[in-house]
Amino acid sequence: MGIGIKSGIMALAGAGNAFPNTKSLNFDGVDAYLTGGENYTLADGESQLNISAWLKLDYPGNGFGYLCSVSPSGNRTFEVKIQLSNLGATRVYFYVNNAGNNNRDNRDLGNIAGDGLWHHLMICVDLGRTSRQEAKFYLDGVEQTVDTAGYFASTTFPSQSSPLVIGHRLGSDFYDGSVDELALWIGTDLYDDAKVAEIYGGGKGVDLNNLATVPAPTTWFRMGDAATIVGDDITIPDQIGSYDLTSEAMVAADVQADVPS
Repeated sequence: MGIGIKSGIMALAGAGNAFPNTKSLNFDGVDAYLTGGENYTLADGESQLNISAWLKLDYPGNGFGYLCSVSPSGNRTFEVKIQLSNLGATRVYFYVNNAGNNNRDNRDLGNIAGDGLWHHLMICVDLGRTSRQEAKFYLDGVEQTVDTAGYFASTTFPSQSSPLVIGHRLGSDFYDGSVDELALWIGTDLYDDAKVAEIYGGGKGVDLNNLATVPAPTTWFRMGDAATIVGDDITIPDQIGSYDLTSEAMVAADVQADVPS
């Protein structure tokens, strides 16, 4: 289901105290993105990678953009692409290595583009699993199973000399919409509906560093909350480690009071 918009303090699922989430980050789909200052190597040689993010897609028609990418050229450590049609239909792709037929998987997410609602996307990948069972895709806490055609020949994530980039790939194909609470768990088994539900939090942003059964992420970007803004330069800190992101072609107003609730 879609999640409505609300600014302010949101309750932490399963806890007595409140988890503040008041900001997200808007990407214009033209040239705005975030980038790390050095190569992102945390996934190199690992077999398990999980990505969680809240998205609100603003695409007006056909096109696609990359939510995140570690990709210096033709090959990549991993990528997430969002593709849309002019009817609002949305498909998400997860790529590894050369993104060929044996290094990708995808799911149909339905007509969520331009619906004005926040949606939670989670992708759980375990390259060590049986062929065609390596990836699970969830939308708003529900596993998506339409068009499960892909598989992965790679058994570990390859090392590529590239920073982690949020919002595009190789200077093109920019993401158009808002993003909140983007996190990665690397080397962690989250191939479990109950754990994904815990991260989804019943439709609210939750404190990913203090969940009941899910360990803290490897990397966590709160996007708007905890951001440092100097003029139109935005720094998004890593809440777990030290892999901070900085903005390109963004302005201070892109940090917005619009969050999932």
